[in-house]
Amino acid sequence: MYIPSEMTVKRVIGNNAVLAVDEEDHEFVALGRGVGFGVRSGSSLSREKVEQVFLASSHADGARTIDMLADTPMVCVRAAGRIAECAADELGLRMTQALILPLADHLQFAMERAARG
Repeated sequence: MYIPSEMTVKRVIGNNAVLAVDEEDHEFVALGRGVGFGVRSGSSLSREKVEQVFLASSHADGARTIDMLADTPMVCVRAAGRIAECAADELGLRMTQALILPLADHLQFAMERAARG
């Protein structure tokens, strides 16, 4: 998994997500427990706090990715990542955010339905 060595916070999405840029000015969403807590725009981002990085191929994709990740609990994103890794190992699939993000969304919806009974 790609995690840039130098990251600068562009915008805090929430305690567990930030919009950031790398040293080559590529924009991405960085996720991790507490990654956005107490940081501000322009701050350096600690690589140790970043668990996953999601890149967008265009501005429209970036806005959609940010919105989705801002509303998705980290537990769903982590679980989707683990499921994607298992699928990659068992089925020989390539793990991409195109697989992880929709799966995380489905997991969140299933958790909400289960909570409602």
